[in-house]
Amino acid sequence: MTAKDIAGKKICWNDGLWIRYLPNGQITNYLNPKPHSRWSVPEPGVVKLGNRFGQVQALPDGRLYFDYFCGRCGSITGHYEKWGTVCN
Repeated sequence: MTAKDIAGKKICWNDGLWIRYLPNGQITNYLNPKPHSRWSVPEPGVVKLGNRFGQVQALPDGRLYFDYFCGRCGSITGHYEKWGTVCN
């Protein structure tokens, strides 16, 4: 997964949330439709959103697989995963 896989695209996640990766490195999302926060792909397969990092794979069927850890998000293990598709 590289920056060109998500730049300028809106990704809808299987949990009902969405995020738009603007080409200028900002995002909009389900919480805030105005451009805010920054995104980047510091290395292939890693997306940085603000100060958080997640591993993202572009799957052969066109979906994205996002695997991340969040120790304060309520899960016993802190491990989360979700699948996204490009949407309008």
